[in-house]
Amino acid sequence: MLSLAIIDDEYFLRLGIPEIIDWNAMGITIVGEAANGEDGLALVRSRKPDIILLDIQMPIMNGLAMMEALREESITAKIVVLSGYNDFEYAQIALQNGAVDYLLKPLTRENLVAAMERVKSMITEEKKISQYHARLDQEISSIRQQFLRRLVLGEIANLSEIRAKIEMLKLPIELRNQIAVSIHLDQRFVLEMVYPPEKLQEYRSAYARGLKQCLLESGYFSGFSISIDTGRQCVLLHPTNPQIQPGDVLDAAHACCHRFLLSMEPFSDLSFSIGISDVCPNLHDISTAYQIAEKYCEHKFLPGFSSIASRIRKPFDGYRSEIQDIIRYIQSNYFLDITVDSAAKALYISPYHLMHLLKKELGLTFNTCVTLIRISAAQKLLATGDNSITETAQVVGYRDVKHFSQLFKRLIGISAAEYCALMGKNR
Repeated sequence: MLSLAIIDDEYFLRLGIPEIIDWNAMGITIVGEAANGEDGLALVRSRKPDIILLDIQMPIMNGLAMMEALREESITAKIVVLSGYNDFEYAQIALQNGAVDYLLKPLTRENLVAAMERVKSMITEEKKISQYHARLDQEISSIRQQFLRRLVLGEIANLSEIRAKIEMLKLPIELRNQIAVSIHLDQRFVLEMVYPPEKLQEYRSAYARGLKQCLLESGYFSGFSISIDTGRQCVLLHPTNPQIQPGDVLDAAHACCHRFLLSMEPFSDLSFSIGISDVCPNLHDISTAYQIAEKYCEHKFLPGFSSIASRIRKPFDGYRSEIQDIIRYIQSNYFLDITVDSAAKALYISPYHLMHLLKKELGLTFNTCVTLIRISAAQKLLATGDNSITETAQVVGYRDVKHFSQLFKRLIGISAAEYCALMGKNR
């Protein structure tokens, strides 16, 4: 249904127009009326009609002044002007200033119906054109995404072909000095199973907003975000300052990625792995840079903690050396029957000091750290499909399969059996 506002100072005309036509059958709803341009402007602002039936001569603010105010506010409703014979010159001015039709008074039913049908056809045609352009923009965006995805995956490496595609798709992308940033959502395959639809939509909106504000429009870089697969993104960044040094570029990229992680803190149950490549001199080598960024994503300090890694910075940078030693010890021995005492003895520190350090620096107990690393290792084994749940539990250090299953469900959000089925679909 289209909507119509009637703005005319003649009381009986405002009273009669709703009665002389079956507006519902015509597909139009009358949303309000006003007796002068000032009140009419307020009505249009609040009700946002598709069509305005507007008198030229009115008190306080006439029709031409109201049209000028509508144009200044970029209100695009279709205006059909009402005028008397003596106002015909004003009607011509109104048509020159954006009115789509005019009707002479006294108004007849036939003339009003014919004008409304013309305006309806005009609106319908414009909507078709708008929808066509929206579909075209969506298709072009999809083709651009497909090209960029093939580029970073190394499926297009010929510089002449790359240049031709960039020109054809009108992509504002530089051929030199790109950085590839790989972003992984750590539990990406289970997110849709553990998040309700409204929380999932909230996450997606926050994620897109974070990428845009913190990376793509950060002021340090311009770039493109490319979806690789579920929960895995490649962001191509180009420094906006051509004088910036390569080392400073990586520092800036780290800072932007850190801000992105801060923007995702409301989703405290999620973690990300981010890898940053060096500056890639030529765009046809960007797939190599992306593979390097992917490798840096694997440099995880501790499962469940977000990380950023590059050539100049590792995920454990910033943690004191004792913490790094404790986590490395667990990573090397998680499949054994390790305890606080055995770890403390191997690292030549007291058990109390070890527990104190973990609690102070990470907010975790020793057993929690072991569990995080074991379950993460179990996920990797189960994802291949080569091990049963029982075998996997034993390999990562659990003799009690039931206990392993309880820990897996608590940390991952779905059971080990559900995870196996899910990963089987994604292999």
